[in-house]
Amino acid sequence: MGSKRIEGEGTEHGGFYTQEEIKEVVQYAADHFI
Repeated sequence: MGSKRIEGEGTEHGGFYTQEEIKEVVQYAADHFI
């Protein structure tokens, strides 16, 4: 999964999540009833 955005000043932010990072996010959400 990835995304890319550009700030008002033209600064670009972007990146990708690894499968392991996504698993951690999903687990965090489940643990906190999100």
